[in-house]
Amino acid sequence: LKDKDDHLAGAALKYQALAKSHVNTDAHAKLHAFQILDTFIHNFPELWQATPNKDEIFYLHGYFAGHLSENNSQFFTTAKKSLLAAAAIPGNSFGDQALNFLASLFYKKGDYKKAEEIYLKITQDYANSPLASGAWLWAACCADQLQLDPQIGKQRRETAFKLFPDSPFAAEAYFTYHSYPEYLQGDRSTIKHLQHFIY
Repeated sequence: LKDKDDHLAGAALKYQALAKSHVNTDAHAKLHAFQILDTFIHNFPELWQATPNKDEIFYLHGYFAGHLSENNSQFFTTAKKSLLAAAAIPGNSFGDQALNFLASLFYKKGDYKKAEEIYLKITQDYANSPLASGAWLWAACCADQLQLDPQIGKQRRETAFKLFPDSPFAAEAYFTYHSYPEYLQGDRSTIKHLQHFIY
């Protein structure tokens, strides 16, 4: 394909990487998929130039690197670079997914400040994305972990369940709007909130 159609040759590499990752779910399969995409990006400039969906390739490259970073921190820098690159391409289709995955990596690392920053970026840059409701909830969780004013977490949770009532995150956002100690104290407004739990 490389000698006939650079676009199709690039697509073949993408699907080869996806196929490798689906054959097995272990780290070796993800490493093989990552290596294919890494070669695509860095060793075939003519194919890369002809690729219209660079955001998708960057996202997949960062996705596999991110999973590999769980056992090898050296992959984290690569994951971060590729995921941010996916989101930086104008008119991208994978920016919300890329940022959401990157934020989750930071959250798992315990870097709640950076995770919060990225989750909030999703809510601003991809306000209509299906991932926006989850970003609001996770931004609230970050606020909790950073021990910010509790009202910040409440405001973010309220945004999640009011703006996205049909989201799979709405129920958790609604229920965790108040803390367990608040529920146990039995304040009237808190109990009333719980009684209106309809998700």
